[in-house]
Amino acid sequence: MSYKLKEKRTSFTRIRVGVGDVVIDPAWLDTQPSTAPKSASAVELGMIVYVRVEQSLDVKIGDCLRETGTMVKLFVYDVGYDDTNFLFSCIEIFPDVIKRERPSAATITLDATWFYPHSSGFAEDVLGFQRMAIRTRRSADTIEGDIIYNETTGERFFVYEVIYQQITKVLLCLKLSGQTLARQRYGVADVTIDPAWLQVLKAGTRKAIITSGAEVGISAEMRARNDADIKVGDTLYYAARGQRFNVQQVIAEAATLQALLQQIPRFIPDEFDNLFFEPFWSQRLNGGAISETSSPGSVEFTAPSPAVQLASNGLFVYQTLSGDFDVFARISVSNTLTGAQLHFGYLGARIAASVNGVYIGNKGYAGGSDNVRLDQYGASAGQQDESIDTTAKNFVRIKRTGAVFHTYYSNNGASQIPSSESDWIEVEPAGTQVTSAADVEVGLGCYKTVGAAANVTTVFYVRNGNNL
Repeated sequence: MSYKLKEKRTSFTRIRVGVGDVVIDPAWLDTQPSTAPKSASAVELGMIVYVRVEQSLDVKIGDCLRETGTMVKLFVYDVGYDDTNFLFSCIEIFPDVIKRERPSAATITLDATWFYPHSSGFAEDVLGFQRMAIRTRRSADTIEGDIIYNETTGERFFVYEVIYQQITKVLLCLKLSGQTLARQRYGVADVTIDPAWLQVLKAGTRKAIITSGAEVGISAEMRARNDADIKVGDTLYYAARGQRFNVQQVIAEAATLQALLQQIPRFIPDEFDNLFFEPFWSQRLNGGAISETSSPGSVEFTAPSPAVQLASNGLFVYQTLSGDFDVFARISVSNTLTGAQLHFGYLGARIAASVNGVYIGNKGYAGGSDNVRLDQYGASAGQQDESIDTTAKNFVRIKRTGAVFHTYYSNNGASQIPSSESDWIEVEPAGTQVTSAADVEVGLGCYKTVGAAANVTTVFYVRNGNNL
């Protein structure tokens, strides 16, 4: 061979799968790999390092060579020779400890791996997530759906595609970003989607799909394992940012699935114009019941009878919100009641992970009903203050500014939807005033006293307030 190399004499430990390690001495390592000629495969593999050894020494393609006294570790992928020497073309192996994780299988160490940014030469650049290509032996036990774990750095990568080559294979990976999404589906328990990759499109980015004959805007994309239980109509909640997304389309891929999402505003209005309850609501029935009427346009809540008469023990359907909000609703409360029996129906905000909350609505009693604000500040009987300002009203409103909850009613008739601030009258708390800037569950609910006949709170719609 006629290659002109600048070499240094060294020695290596030869590592071969299934046999013991062997010392290779003498050996010569090219110290200027950038000056050496490159084969066509160098474009795929990266920088080539050349190693020269005597033909009498046992080295072949697929071996690993670890230089004595250094961290250099090489993978042998090609060979040339002359009368007395072999000239091996090698790639420097990633020095970190790399392991393969797989559900229901033992974790193994990959002895020959190297990382580099994902090249468009392997796949179209359509994923939009942080990616990495990992090369390893063709014989390595790695498949789509595996997790590649860099034990040295703590990074993890999900393998979504495997490309096989002559003696190596390329694992196309998504870097695990630590995102965990909660999948919410009406009528069943929430489940965690992990791992998940979420990408919210930049403001102004135009992306739309056609579904059910209509154009729907897409504001985010996500990927998960292809066995993740996600379907159109689900709601995905990213707690770290307080973001909610409605699943508009699901696309199956080899090892992953892609979901096209529409980000949900902080509060979703509802006209209750479908004959089913929308999946973006969460529910806490507490012995009550929900039914949409045969004529779309309202929903009925059958009030439960908690032993401790507090709003937190009543029926409640809600959406979890962060920050300021402004919501109003049209409600009606029945009063099929006798003696001292009561029935409360309301729009409210309960502090997440707490029993405390603020509610504004109507209280039915034998022979009449009043408008009432409730401030609940504990879980024991009596830890709820009540402010009665006037008789029952069609429209009630709750707004949070900072940590303060403001409650209102309107004197407008049922057909006169409030449209300005002058249509609202604020109801002040009568005793303890509950305040909080934490996340809250904003929604609709009711309860009645023990022994009272069946009573219902009817809600005709719930909408964002005038300042939104």
